[in-house]
Amino acid sequence: MSPHITYSQTPFRRLLLLLPALLLVALTACEKKVIPLIENAAFEETEPTVVIATADISAHEIDACGVCYSEQNMTPTPEKCDALVEGTLSGKQFTATLTLKPHAVYYLVIYATNELGTTTSQPIRLRTSYREARPDDNPFPEL
Repeated sequence: MSPHITYSQTPFRRLLLLLPALLLVALTACEKKVIPLIENAAFEETEPTVVIATADISAHEIDACGVCYSEQNMTPTPEKCDALVEGTLSGKQFTATLTLKPHAVYYLVIYATNELGTTTSQPIRLRTSYREARPDDNPFPEL
């Protein structure tokens, strides 16, 4: 099953990071699923902190999760990326701090691991700049 992606925008001081809210349908077994969801993001300077809430509707607990991203590789994986940030898992959410450069394009993937294995989201394209976010920066305002 493919991940479902909706877009949201969070303004911050110096960087513009268009961060979609992402629903990742992870590994399944007997119709049981583990779903990480980007719920909120707080941005300051070049180190946005991504807070990802996980909805575990499975008998399989999430063992590890995080974010991998790359400037060149359009389909990063935990094994092939510029940066791999393991999330700090606490209850039903994890946080990851990303170090980003201004005026850059990144491809970001969320991953989650449970006893069935590891699954990743579709790549998300992120663009950064120096100016503050504006409503017309969101490419999909209707979602």
